[in-house]
Order: sequence, then C-alpha cells, then structure tokens
Amino acid sequence: GRRGVAILPFRAGPAAGDHEYFADGMVDELITALNGVPGLQVAGRTSSFHYRASTLAPAQIAAQLGVSHLVEGSVQRQGDKVRIHAHLIDGASGFELWGSRFDGVLDDIFELQEAVARGVTEALARALGIALQPPVVGNLTHSKEAYDLFLQGRTLNARLFGDGVMTRAAELLEQAVAIDPEFAEAWVLLGDVHQRMGIYLAGCDPGEAATRMAACVRTAMAIKPELGHAYGLLALHEFTRNNIVGALDLAFKGYEVEPNNPAVTVRIGGLLLFCGLTRRGMEFLDQAIDQDPADGRNYMVRCAGQLNLGKIDAAVADGQRCVDLGFPSIWLGVALAAAGERERAVEAYRQTRHAIANSIPAPKGTGPMPPAMIDAYWEVAAKGVCSGKPEDHEAYCRTLDFLHQSMQDKEHQTITLPAVFMGYADMLFKTIGTRITLQNLSCLISIWTEVDPICRIWQHPEFIPFAQRIGMADAWEKYGWPDLLPMPTNRAQGPD
Repeated sequence: GRRGVAILPFRAGPAAGDHEYFADGMVDELITALNGVPGLQVAGRTSSFHYRASTLAPAQIAAQLGVSHLVEGSVQRQGDKVRIHAHLIDGASGFELWGSRFDGVLDDIFELQEAVARGVTEALARALGIALQPPVVGNLTHSKEAYDLFLQGRTLNARLFGDGVMTRAAELLEQAVAIDPEFAEAWVLLGDVHQRMGIYLAGCDPGEAATRMAACVRTAMAIKPELGHAYGLLALHEFTRNNIVGALDLAFKGYEVEPNNPAVTVRIGGLLLFCGLTRRGMEFLDQAIDQDPADGRNYMVRCAGQLNLGKIDAAVADGQRCVDLGFPSIWLGVALAAAGERERAVEAYRQTRHAIANSIPAPKGTGPMPPAMIDAYWEVAAKGVCSGKPEDHEAYCRTLDFLHQSMQDKEHQTITLPAVFMGYADMLFKTIGTRITLQNLSCLISIWTEVDPICRIWQHPEFIPFAQRIGMADAWEKYGWPDLLPMPTNRAQGPD
C-alpha cells in the first residue's frame, strides 16, 4: 500500500560554483525525511542519482524506478543565503503537478529542508488523494561548518572508486566530528568510509579499518541509537571477530529501527546468504531492490543468491543488470559459466579488472604490478574460473598457491574469492579459517551452490569443522540450518 516517489538530483544554481555537493545534500535529506512518512516508499539515493543529467523522459524514469511521482528541483546558494525550487511531476504523464520556492539561510538549513519536505508531502497527498503524515527533518548538527564538511564527505564516499577519494572523504569527516563531536550521522559516515577503505583501498590493513569503523559507529550509537546503518556496520565488525550470531543480531536490530533504508536491508540479506540461509536472505534482497532499483550492488548480491538457489538464468540477468548499472561483477562470469556460455563467461570475468585491478597487492618485496602483469593475471583468473578446462583450473590453483606464499596479506580476497569459485576447499579453510576480514568475508556468499566445482567446498569432509571454527555453526543454532546442508541425524530440528 506504499506509494512510490523518487527525488531526482537537484540542479546547482549557476552561481553555486563548486557547491553541487550541497544540492546533493538537500536531496539526501529530502529522501530521508520522506522515507519516514508512513504510506510512502522513496527510491534510494543510488537509484535517484543514477538519473543525474539523464536524457530519459520523466515517464521512462518513473517506469524504471517503479514510482508514481518524481520530484525535481534546483538549489542556489550565495553566501549564507539558500533558495530551493521543488517541483512534483506526475510519473505517467510527465506533467508538473506542483511547484514552489523556498528561501532560507544556512543557520536555519534544517528548518528549510523540513519546509521543502512538508511542501512535497502535501503536494503528494493531494495528488494521491490520501492523507500523509507530515515529515520531520532532524537537526543533525549545530555547526554549519561541520554540516558542509559532512556533505562534501558524503559526496566523495558515494563515488567509491577514484584515486584519493576515500582518503579525502575520511579527512573531511574527521574535521566535521572534531568541530561537532555529537554529530552522529557524520560518525556513521566516517565508519562507512573506513569500511570501504578496508575493502577497496590497496595497502589499507582491513583489521585496522574494521577497528576504526567499529569505534566510529559505537560513538554514533551512543549519541543516536536509531541509525540502522550503524548497526549494519557494527555487524560486519562482529563477523570479522567470528561472532556471527552477534553480527546477525545487530543486523536484525538495524532493520528493526530503520526498515526503509536499502543499505540496512541489503546488509541483512547478505549476512544471511553468508551463512547459507539463502531463501530467507533473498526476501531481504528483493526488498532492497524494490527500495533502490538502480543500485548495481544490490543486483550483485542477489546474483550470488540466485546461483545458490539454482536459478541460473535469473543469476545471469541480475549479474548483467549489475554491470549495466556501472558496477563490476565477476559473479556475472560465474553465472554465465554455470549456464554453459564459457566464452562470454571468460570475457565477463576478465572485464572486472578495469574496476578493481589496483586492489590486488603486489607480492612481498616488489613494486606495484605493471599493467602487462595485471592483464596476464586476469587472463589466467578468467580462464581458470570460467573456461571449464582442467588445465586452466590447475594453472589458476597454482597461481593461488603462489599468491598465498608470497603476499603479505595471506587472507586477501584475491586468494579467498577465487578459491571458492575454483572449489579449492583447502585454500579457503586455511585463509578464511585463519582470519575473516572486511575484505574477504564476502566470498562466503558464494560457497552455497550446487554448481561444480564450487559445491566441493560445502561437500568437503572438513567443512563442518571449518564452520564451527569461524562461528558459523553457532549462527545455525539460532537462525536455522543452511538450505543445502543435509540435517545431521543426531541433531534436533532447529528454528526455520
């Protein structure tokens, strides 16, 4: 019964200079405010911003996002003065139903945002012919300087890839919380930046990144306990400490306090998939895609889930959608290989190098890998995982052995994820079984499939001891037995 609306990126005024991040911040807060209105479902940030400068007609955008209405607008900022124009567009006809201008100053920015949110909500209520509860915009910080730094950091964090992007985002957010130590949302965002650095930034120790992330989100939760994303981030930290039960507990708590946040929803779905609870996890992944239908990362996770369920065609479709939305997906290659399309699979897997090649650390005692060496590595990797030829499989296994011997981080995702795809159980057990990190834990999402050779992982006689050692078996006791594993005859039936 929830009605769909998408807030598209607002244009920055011609005199705004480099203040596009400020206009983006207005949209972010508008999304958050309207998402709290019962009866409305608001497309997530990633989906909305996917249509920045789009040439599609409003009806096409609304159809792709599955919403009935769009909100467009502009933001002009001159000194301390702010002017916002907002327009409500009918998603079917493309006609403007309402428009208004709002003026304010930076010192009263949250009151200005609330006025815009209330104006949009009232217009939506009239258009839909229903009563809607007025939205509320929280007062995030008392400092306009801290808020400006927060907006800049959030814009950089959303980019994910790019030289120095995450480091600069962390610097800006550290300045923001130094100015206002009670700025809970800035602490959560800083934790999220540390999480991403631990995954994507070559040379960043993932253990130290997890510790910094946890410290940030605990600070935020002490200030404002209703931020669901904070619980999801802390869940990742607990997972790296082999407290998988605690991780799931936190993820469900985050969903309880913020069920309409797609970042919270996809987190709980992913963690359930890590533990082999695919059917239950897919319910949350479907919901995350409903909430944020143009976020490629959601399709990447669901692609792995489709593989786990044996839905190969659906896995290929989700993997392709992920790539079409601009995110690398080696899972597309794996899905195509499972479908028997070996040549397409090799090429799809190989293409991932354009996005994440620089995340592969060089062996000890060497400098950065030259482009030719990176290309050669990805050629061996793509054929090893996707060609189906025994000689290619054996060559890549030998490469993984070399990487495990020569790399400083012996549990790096460069080793663990291919080990899953190759069904190389012994390698997985001595890497993930030794240390789970922010970077390598995602490989667990792909062990739960009947596709050969991946299925050799969970069918291995040492798999259950491995699951007990990392804390996964404890999660089964509380949250249910994995979909694929046969129930031990000497074990009482657990919860569904």
